[in-house]
Amino acid sequence: MLESAQAGLSWITILRKRMKQIPPHTALSDAIAKELKQRGFRFLGSTIIYSHLQAVGAVNDHLVDCFRWKAIARGRRASRRS
Repeated sequence: MLESAQAGLSWITILRKRMKQIPPHTALSDAIAKELKQRGFRFLGSTIIYSHLQAVGAVNDHLVDCFRWKAIARGRRASRRS
Protein backbone atom coordinates (compact mmCIF):
# COMPACT_ATOMS: atom_id res chain seq x y z
CA MET A 1 0.00 0.00 0.00
CA LEU A 2 2.81 2.39 0.83
CA GLU A 3 4.46 1.80 -2.54
CA SER A 4 1.32 2.83 -4.43
CA ALA A 5 1.02 5.96 -2.28
CA GLN A 6 4.64 6.86 -3.02
CA ALA A 7 4.05 6.28 -6.75
CA GLY A 8 1.03 8.58 -6.60
CA LEU A 9 3.04 11.29 -4.86
CA SER A 10 5.81 11.07 -7.45
CA TRP A 11 3.24 11.62 -10.24
CA ILE A 12 1.84 14.62 -8.40
CA THR A 13 5.36 16.07 -8.19
CA ILE A 14 5.92 15.53 -11.92
CA LEU A 15 2.59 17.12 -12.84
CA ARG A 16 3.25 20.16 -10.66
CA LYS A 17 6.61 20.73 -12.34
CA ARG A 18 5.00 20.45 -15.78
CA MET A 19 2.12 22.75 -14.87
CA LYS A 20 4.60 25.43 -13.79
CA GLN A 21 5.81 25.50 -17.41
CA ILE A 22 2.36 26.64 -18.63
CA PRO A 23 1.59 30.26 -17.82
CA PRO A 24 -1.84 31.24 -16.43
CA HIS A 25 -1.90 34.30 -18.74
CA THR A 26 0.03 35.98 -21.55
CA ALA A 27 0.65 39.51 -22.74
CA LEU A 28 -2.17 39.03 -25.26
CA SER A 29 -4.67 37.90 -22.62
CA ASP A 30 -3.57 40.77 -20.37
CA ALA A 31 -4.22 43.29 -23.17
CA ILE A 32 -7.60 41.82 -24.12
CA ALA A 33 -8.74 41.70 -20.48
CA LYS A 34 -7.68 45.31 -19.95
CA GLU A 35 -9.55 46.43 -23.08
CA LEU A 36 -12.71 44.55 -22.12
CA LYS A 37 -12.64 46.01 -18.60
CA GLN A 38 -12.41 49.49 -20.12
CA ARG A 39 -15.50 48.63 -22.20
CA GLY A 40 -17.47 47.72 -19.09
CA PHE A 41 -16.96 43.98 -18.67
CA ARG A 42 -16.54 43.30 -14.98
CA PHE A 43 -16.27 39.61 -14.18
CA LEU A 44 -13.24 38.60 -16.17
CA GLY A 45 -9.51 38.71 -15.99
CA SER A 46 -6.45 37.72 -17.89
CA THR A 47 -6.66 34.06 -16.82
CA ILE A 48 -10.26 33.73 -18.04
CA ILE A 49 -9.32 35.32 -21.37
CA TYR A 50 -6.31 32.99 -21.66
CA SER A 51 -8.58 30.00 -21.03
CA HIS A 52 -10.84 31.19 -23.84
CA LEU A 53 -7.86 31.61 -26.17
CA GLN A 54 -6.84 28.03 -25.35
CA ALA A 55 -10.36 26.73 -26.01
CA VAL A 56 -10.61 28.33 -29.45
CA GLY A 57 -7.09 27.26 -30.42
CA ALA A 58 -5.60 30.76 -30.58
CA VAL A 59 -2.63 29.76 -28.41
CA ASN A 60 -0.54 26.60 -28.41
CA ASP A 61 0.23 25.89 -24.78
CA HIS A 62 1.20 22.27 -25.29
CA LEU A 63 4.68 21.56 -23.99
CA VAL A 64 7.33 21.04 -26.65
CA ASP A 65 7.72 17.36 -25.70
CA CYS A 66 3.95 16.77 -26.09
CA PHE A 67 2.95 14.71 -29.13
CA ARG A 68 0.41 17.41 -30.18
CA TRP A 69 2.82 20.36 -30.11
CA LYS A 70 4.30 19.90 -33.60
CA ALA A 71 0.97 19.44 -35.36
CA ILE A 72 -0.52 22.50 -33.69
CA ALA A 73 2.60 24.58 -34.25
CA ARG A 74 2.28 23.85 -37.98
CA GLY A 75 -1.34 24.94 -37.88
CA ARG A 76 -2.83 21.49 -38.51
CA ARG A 77 -5.24 19.55 -36.40
CA ALA A 78 -5.33 15.80 -36.40
CA SER A 79 -8.54 14.47 -37.82
CA ARG A 80 -10.77 12.51 -35.48
CA ARG A 81 -11.42 8.96 -36.47
CA SER A 82 -14.60 7.26 -35.35
